[in-house]
Amino acid sequence: MVAAAALALFAAVVGAPVAVDSELERLPPHDRVLAEARRALAARDPQGTLHLWLLHRAMPWDASFADESAFLSTVWVATGETGVCPDGLPDDAEGARLWPVALHNWLLARVRRGPPDDLPPTWGTFPVRLQTRPISLFDTLSLEELRTARLVVGPCNAHLWATTRLPTLHWMDLQDRLSVGLVLHELLLLAERVTDPTLVRGKPLLAARRFDLNASLTRLARDRARADTTLAATVLRSSGLATDGLVSWQQERARTFATGTTAGFWQVASSWPASTWLDLPTDRRAGLFVEAREALRAAGAEERIVLGVLEGVIDRRDGDDVQRWLGAVDGLPDAPAIRARLMTGDVGARLLSLSPDDGFRERAVVSLHRGVDRVQAGESLAALRSFADALATAETSTVAGPVHDLTLRWFSFVVGSYEATPAVLEIVERFVPGADHGAVLEAVLWRALFRGDVASYERATALLPRGAREQRARFALLAPIAGGDVDAAFGAFDDALHERPRAMLDLAARLLDRLADEPATLRARHAPSLQRLLPTLEKTASTSESKARRATAEKLAARAQAMLESIGRWRQETSARARAHAPDYETDAGALRLAPADPLPWPFAIVAPRPMDPFTPIRIVPVRWRGPDGAVVQGWSLRE
Repeated sequence: MVAAAALALFAAVVGAPVAVDSELERLPPHDRVLAEARRALAARDPQGTLHLWLLHRAMPWDASFADESAFLSTVWVATGETGVCPDGLPDDAEGARLWPVALHNWLLARVRRGPPDDLPPTWGTFPVRLQTRPISLFDTLSLEELRTARLVVGPCNAHLWATTRLPTLHWMDLQDRLSVGLVLHELLLLAERVTDPTLVRGKPLLAARRFDLNASLTRLARDRARADTTLAATVLRSSGLATDGLVSWQQERARTFATGTTAGFWQVASSWPASTWLDLPTDRRAGLFVEAREALRAAGAEERIVLGVLEGVIDRRDGDDVQRWLGAVDGLPDAPAIRARLMTGDVGARLLSLSPDDGFRERAVVSLHRGVDRVQAGESLAALRSFADALATAETSTVAGPVHDLTLRWFSFVVGSYEATPAVLEIVERFVPGADHGAVLEAVLWRALFRGDVASYERATALLPRGAREQRARFALLAPIAGGDVDAAFGAFDDALHERPRAMLDLAARLLDRLADEPATLRARHAPSLQRLLPTLEKTASTSESKARRATAEKLAARAQAMLESIGRWRQETSARARAHAPDYETDAGALRLAPADPLPWPFAIVAPRPMDPFTPIRIVPVRWRGPDGAVVQGWSLRE
């Protein structure tokens, strides 16, 4: 009856009905209060949990109640969430041993709130025949006192006696994050050692949080050292120290910090093998590397760590992480050479085994790098295969447009520089995406046209896409040139010029552009084509009714004339001699067929994620699961 009255009293105090179900109804009174306390904690009502603890203390003692330590664990968790003073509260040594984590949370709550207000005067209620008094969580209250009890965050010395429980003695200043952080680190280390793994899940979070705290403390120490350096530099500058001497002093200070004991965590990280780095969670690994990079470089470990971690994440087939660590290559002292070595060697071959399903989206970039390397090695077929693969996968890249366009230019350069053998055309047909067939085959057709390679010309024409009607018509018109019949080709050109002047002038411009890229000996071989084209262009320039077409034809005629003159086939007409003295006279010196000079894309970057703030509480959530024997375990879960 007392327990039932106490539960009803608790419902009146907290203003909410106590949850009742058949499972709770069957529990003894103290077990039921504990179950309600865990429920309140799960519902994010730690104040309710603490009231239930006081209720448990006020109820008649029951020798059969065997979960006192479990209740203590629950109360410790609630104090960590509320900031209520845990002075006098015993450790939950026989329970889950959560008190170090709870004390960690309590310290953070105290730092966040700042100094608490003083408690109200004890005797202020005397005029109405009442008295207030401070209570602790280990006091035993009457039912009447329970009715009026109020839990507040008041003065507390828990942060002082907490330091006496730690292996290393610290003097803690709650206003100094560096000081608080050192104590938090010790508490987390203690929690890793004492927390019961059979009752607490998520213990690896303690090590992860300690890792974050180490990184944060090093960052705080670095920032403090920089601030001290800036202050000292201001003083030295005002004293007349030379600029060079001041800069050298500041650099020496930075090096001293990077290699000193204050940056000890970074120094430890520089000695880790790649396997230890790989054991870190992805975001924490990237964040630590970006922050510690200067210290790693000073220790001579930067390149070893970057390449070792890169090998490891490739083995794991973690495409996102691979892209991130390829970005880390950029900061290395010999980055260009290392990038080339990675892309063209065994690492590049392993990268090609990754797919978008693995999170790797930059296969096209790798293939482009490998293709250019094969071109430079004189392996044209291998280069074409790599370029074809890059074209086929470019759409998945984060820089799809630039990769596609540059690859297409490289492919066109290769097929336009070498014989269009059946093997080359097979690569085009089998591996190049259909949308790019026209652009690639056009380079093949121009090369075959100028070299009189009729067989290649016919094979390439047959591979043109069905929808490329205009392209088919253009090369069908020029086909006689490949067989040496210039008159037939330009006779058809003259006829088409009357019907489609714009298209034919465009074809003439393409012809001159492509011929200008060929060697001088090949241009000289096609002097008859230029001599046949020039009168047609001059006639169009003088007779066309369109002003724009006249201007275009004049420009093309001047270029054709300049090309003829450059190969020694100039005309001796009076008009030609007069043109040589005109102010806008142009001559053609020919052109070299050069490979694309654009830098190869490198869309990889390592960006430190937003660091996890280690000065935030760890959530301790009551959970249940079944143990190996099938019994229900009333346990806990540690969460961010």
